[in-house]
Amino acid sequence: MAVTKIWSVRGRLDHPIDYAINPEKTNAKLAEKELDSLEDVMNYTVNEEKTEKKFYVSGINCNPAIARQQFQTVKAQFGKEGGIIAYHGYQSFAEGEVTPQQAHEIGMELAKAIWGEGYQVIVATHLNTKCLHNHFVVNSVSFLDGKRCRQKQWTDISKINDEICRKYQLDVVEGHGRGIPYQLAKAEREGALTRLNIAKVAIDDALSVSCNLRELRYHLSTMGYICQFDENRKYWTIRQEEWKRPIRLIRMGEEYSNDNIRKRLRDNTPEVRKGIVYRDIRKCRRRSHTMKKGKSRKISGLRGLYYHYCYLLGYMPKRNMKPYQVSPALRDDLIKLNEISKEVRLLQEHRIDDLQQLFDYRKNCNERIFEIRAQIKNAQSKKGADKTEIGLLKGELKKLRFQIILCDRITRRSQQMNEKLQQVCEEQNRKREELIK
Repeated sequence: MAVTKIWSVRGRLDHPIDYAINPEKTNAKLAEKELDSLEDVMNYTVNEEKTEKKFYVSGINCNPAIARQQFQTVKAQFGKEGGIIAYHGYQSFAEGEVTPQQAHEIGMELAKAIWGEGYQVIVATHLNTKCLHNHFVVNSVSFLDGKRCRQKQWTDISKINDEICRKYQLDVVEGHGRGIPYQLAKAEREGALTRLNIAKVAIDDALSVSCNLRELRYHLSTMGYICQFDENRKYWTIRQEEWKRPIRLIRMGEEYSNDNIRKRLRDNTPEVRKGIVYRDIRKCRRRSHTMKKGKSRKISGLRGLYYHYCYLLGYMPKRNMKPYQVSPALRDDLIKLNEISKEVRLLQEHRIDDLQQLFDYRKNCNERIFEIRAQIKNAQSKKGADKTEIGLLKGELKKLRFQIILCDRITRRSQQMNEKLQQVCEEQNRKREELIK
């Protein structure tokens, strides 16, 4: 299979660096940021040691031997010598997948398909690694009309690359598309709470008591989800009303593809519907046994707000709740439990029950920060300063700054909590009215 990447190059055209003869770099893996000037890129691309004495170096709309001068001439002709001076890309093949001649031929076809109509391109096939790879250097200004070349989207280049690879009967990388943020991907790998795995638990429970798509859609709607299970859709989706984008079920794994969900529903017998009634009866019995007599001391203010909110999330005290059983209005905050727990600890540790107390505590932290800064400055001005003492002061400074961040977060989140609790109350009232009707 062949993978591709492209990035822009900025630098000085008149800054000649003979990149090829630098022994420290000809044997090392080069970072993209090191290729700062157009000549750096060209020298690296057509390095004789990598291309078998330039046998696999070709030019499209230019001569590789004088490409730098030709690039400069086009830029000067249209008065576009600044900004992005070129684009540098590569196309890498799996080990043993192609011969040098095939690799160069595929690289030329890709370059012609993307830039061949109006831009100058150098194509060089490097043979110095186990994985053969092509390098492309593209002039940022068209020799036809002077228009600037715009960096194509990754998916556009990948799709053209895949079409050419299929033509040569090579494997392609499947699943091009919009990626997900690193933190979210990491959380999903570690099994932490995310929108994806919360929805996954809901789908599994709904599938366990459904025999067809209509029942599955109904059970998911009672959990606060909106589903798109149209037969003509390639990918079925699920979302909550507040989400900007839905989640494709296929992201949860192959067993959640359209065909596999239909199969799981067909495998269910009508007997699974009885599980809903029995489950609700067990839930009611469990509640009746856990109820305690007597009044508990009520905590109000900010601490009470946070405690009540964590209770509704199922985490204070620990309740035997599944994530989808939390109200849809609060469900996204399950992902933020680590942040909320730190805020609760601050409120409990300092017995903060209203915003005025919170502002006073924040003010005290600020005053203490100014004092510590003065102490650090005083300690550093002395000869033979005690580094251990300075380190301890800086550690305390860091903690105080974090406390201020927590105070600001509590101020914002407490307002959001009140709004969400009001939504939950309205939702419960609406459900009661529906039951009465």
